[in-house]
Parts: sequence; C-alpha cells; structure tokens
Amino acid sequence: SENNKLQPQKPSADLQQGLSDTKTYCLTCHQIRDLGGKKYPLDLLQAACQWSLSDLKAFIESPSRFKTNPTMPALGRMLPATERQSIIERIVNYLSVMQTEQGLSCGK
Repeated sequence: SENNKLQPQKPSADLQQGLSDTKTYCLTCHQIRDLGGKKYPLDLLQAACQWSLSDLKAFIESPSRFKTNPTMPALGRMLPATERQSIIERIVNYLSVMQTEQGLSCGK
C-alpha cells in the first residue's frame, strides 16, 4: 500500500510528522518509491543524496539561494520562521532515515 512504501521501519511520532510534512510540502512534485508527483524525475531519496544535510535544509528553505529561477518554491514562505525551520528539520530527518533504511550510501 501507499503508506507502507512511505512508512519508516521504526516509526516514531517525529518521523510520522516528517512523513506528513513530506507529503504536504514535497510529494506534489517529487516522488518517493514511485509515489507522489512526477515533476522531478529522480526519486527524492536519491535526489537528497546530492546535498549535505545543512545544504539540503538551506535549499528547502530558499531554493533561489542555490539556483537562478528555481521551479521549486521556498517552503512555507507565509509561516513563522520557527515553524518553517521545524518542518524543514522533520522533512530532512525523515528523508535521512528513509535513505538509511533503503541502504542508500549518500557519502554525507
């Protein structure tokens, strides 16, 4: 099922919230294990491997700092900064755990 493909092996409350945030903010355009949007062709777990954790967080917060005219919007621009940072932390943590569970060697 969809949730099994996206579910961490050892779900915690924080990881469940990270999954929920990832669905809300990422999977409209990105996909994980063939679930989600098709705007960006590379699986999000693979794509995230291209970044250090700190750069990935900074990119999610403000893609235009890294690319000119990015198609990806900054995450939750209208949210308070502290809430935005918490969401980004949970998303990156979720992606990192899923990468480890999938056996991806990201070289971070």
